[in-house]
Amino acid sequence: MIALENLPEHSRLWFFQCDRFLTESEHLRVEEGIQTFITDWESHGAKMAAGFALYHKSLLIVALDEAQAPASGCGIDKCFRVVDQLSKTLSINFLSRTTVLFQSKSGMELAPLNQFWAMKKAGLIDLSTLVVDTTIGKLGDLPPSGLKRFDQTWHMEMWSH
Repeated sequence: MIALENLPEHSRLWFFQCDRFLTESEHLRVEEGIQTFITDWESHGAKMAAGFALYHKSLLIVALDEAQAPASGCGIDKCFRVVDQLSKTLSINFLSRTTVLFQSKSGMELAPLNQFWAMKKAGLIDLSTLVVDTTIGKLGDLPPSGLKRFDQTWHMEMWSH
């Protein structure tokens, strides 16, 4: 396993957003489970050069240097199966694509996408609100905190239509 900050900027990313914040013990279980997986991760017999990070007690990011060994469909499926198993074990949904992680005045918050859009419409979310953009594909495009301004994410594109 390679620390995320030691992977090259072209490394491919996968985002797994929880539907709730992790407890400290859950955070440790996720770290242990993903670290074990990544240490042994192979695709068609090739060792994967990968790392991960857990941000804001709810966001798991897995990164892979495909210049070392490209991810096959089977290799990617292995990663998703491990995350799905952790989800089931901990009663957390890491695979939902409808939860938004953002920073409000009171701290980090999670909201279902429809509630997030309602908050935007009500003026509680503005163009400078920091959100996770799960469409980032390369490590070099990921901000250090994992957060970007609303107006620099896919949310802005959707909002302006």
